[in-house]
Amino acid sequence: MIIGIDPSQRHTGVCILGGQQKIDKAFDIKTDGLSILDSVKRLRGELRQLFLQYPTATYSVEKMMPSARSGALLFYVQMALLEELVSVNATPALAHPLPIQLKSFMIKRFGFDPSTKTAIVEEAKKHSGYSGRMSSHMADAYFLARMADEVINHRYSYPLSKVELQLFTWKVINGN
Repeated sequence: MIIGIDPSQRHTGVCILGGQQKIDKAFDIKTDGLSILDSVKRLRGELRQLFLQYPTATYSVEKMMPSARSGALLFYVQMALLEELVSVNATPALAHPLPIQLKSFMIKRFGFDPSTKTAIVEEAKKHSGYSGRMSSHMADAYFLARMADEVINHRYSYPLSKVELQLFTWKVINGN
């Protein structure tokens, strides 16, 4: 089981990838209009349920790059996500690419220009066979899950910081 998570300050996309790279389930965790603490509380609760249900899944989580405007909330979202993995004693493998590494994966492995959210959603629906409503966050989560699948099967790799790897207590995968 591979689960892609696209963390965001308003809509965290989640995609659970089943066999044949098809989507078993995809959804957004919405935190629009909530304070930082309420956003983190909602996110933690939703993620806790996910991690308890799939404690040994491979998780592919986009590493967030906060801007000055959204820095505080994105930091808390990232920490809540990683803390919840630890608190439920999950033992996942984790792919943790930067947004630019995910975009590079989309270009190299799927051959499309991911410069618009519309293009990413269209490609995700095309490759996954998903027919429901799909947000751009769910689409990114789909490609994060696909990236982890490619890394696990030694068909793709991305660089990781050696310094950063020391911060994790579980296996961070990158294909190298």
